[in-house]
Amino acid sequence: MNQPAGTTGHQGVLVRGADGSLWFMRDDWNAPKRLDQATTDKINQLTANLYQQKQFTYPLPQVVIDVLDGKYAPIQPDGVIHHVATGGP
Repeated sequence: MNQPAGTTGHQGVLVRGADGSLWFMRDDWNAPKRLDQATTDKINQLTANLYQQKQFTYPLPQVVIDVLDGKYAPIQPDGVIHHVATGGP
């Protein structure tokens, strides 16, 4: 989504847990939010090749930013780092 004139989007971190769950934390929140299953499934499809290759991804593809912006607007177009946890508990 395009930001209204005069506003700036937020930055954030998208974290994939060792169990495959996705969590998002915007720079103005005190705690991350777990993404619902439908949003997780959509982002999994869009990032299938990314997280298998590396532990960190920046910037995420614009289609992923658009999904996050649709739920947690406003997000900067290049404002999300993707981190993939390794190992288990």
